[in-house]
Amino acid sequence: MDFKAYEKQLCKSIEQEVEKIIQANLHLNIRAKARAGAEISDYLEEHFVISINNNNHPYLTDAEQAPRGATKNPYDAKCYFDYMGRKELIWIDFKAFKTSSLDSNPDIGTPNKVIKFIKEGHFYLIFVLAYYEEDGEGLKFVEHSGKYTKVYPLKDVNHTFRLNPKPQLQVNMSAEPEYRTREQFIELLIQKHRESYNRNIIALNQKIDKLDDIYIQLINSNRDSEKQ
Repeated sequence: MDFKAYEKQLCKSIEQEVEKIIQANLHLNIRAKARAGAEISDYLEEHFVISINNNNHPYLTDAEQAPRGATKNPYDAKCYFDYMGRKELIWIDFKAFKTSSLDSNPDIGTPNKVIKFIKEGHFYLIFVLAYYEEDGEGLKFVEHSGKYTKVYPLKDVNHTFRLNPKPQLQVNMSAEPEYRTREQFIELLIQKHRESYNRNIIALNQKIDKLDDIYIQLINSNRDSEKQ
């Protein structure tokens, strides 16, 4: 099985659908505010699901949007991808970024949901990035590096991603994806876990080392208080 060809067609299929949605309506009546990116993502999710289910896509089927308000849902939208005789469940994560914030480091999901997803026999969580700017009383989609959207699987995330203490996977949005095999991604994911746990151990040991000093300070403070 040529998984590289399979993944290339998967991303191309999703990208083409999202590009059509964006170009059909470049201007959105959404006010620029803290949750503007989330509202744009909701818009793209909804129209992606409608497009897939109503237009008989050759490879993408049975699209479904996450329940509204379910912020902890593991996907924004899901569908099935059937190509080269292989059918897989696909999770999609839509993210919209203001062009002035492209150097941000957003959370891209909990490692536990990724591990559970793979254990259940699935693999592909696809990121769909879209870009916008303020436009009068609303917002408009804009191109970045000549495209309205960037689509890639989590497995190809830039190697600079890290696992923070929350724990959440985190990556700089300007960091370009890097192709790797499925097994190479699993190896990298476990490596990032080890690095995160080691950082936590160092931080905990530093706190433990400070306990003796805190103990002495508390004893001295209490003795001074007793004398008074």
